Amino acid sequence: MNVISKIRPPGGYEWLLPEDERDFGWLHSLDGSPRREQWRAPKVKVLATDDAGRLRKQADLPWVGSEALVLRPRAVRALGEVLLQYGELLPLDSGDEEPLVLFNILTVVDALDEARSDIVRFRDGRIMDIRGWHLREAAIAGLEVFRVNQWSSILYSEQFKRRVEDAGLTGLGGRIIWPRPDGPT
Repeated sequence: MNVISKIRPPGGYEWLLPEDERDFGWLHSLDGSPRREQWRAPKVKVLATDDAGRLRKQADLPWVGSEALVLRPRAVRALGEVLLQYGELLPLDSGDEEPLVLFNILTVVDALDEARSDIVRFRDGRIMDIRGWHLREAAIAGLEVFRVNQWSSILYSEQFKRRVEDAGLTGLGGRIIWPRPDGPT
């Protein structure tokens, strides 16, 4: 069985922010469709300290949000070929900093079994949260990185996690969501 994790921020590592907060819309516009043709690289900055002023650890995959991965050159060299099977790499404008690219995931699958998942919904029926995931194994077989059509967060397999670890890359955070670590699938 394929073990799947949901991307989340790792503790103590760098984050990435748009220089202008009004520019944050690009992240939330990532909906599984290609962006290369109309992409305008947003200006970003690395948040190297936390709210208390403590230095964060440098990340090969700095956190930007659950909808995308950001990669430093070392991560692009290690993961780029694999990631291009599942999406596209888009440049970010990091100024004088090291070049950064954004992985826009294009692999969106109908894999969430809503009837067997524990889902919290808004009054209008949209999904607010998924507390307990149940995925259709056949829909995700062989996938390393993907998202489901009902949810924007990147999901990744144990195989992808091993690629990151084997390359010695830092900054990938996650939580196993399936099979459910707290009970039956």
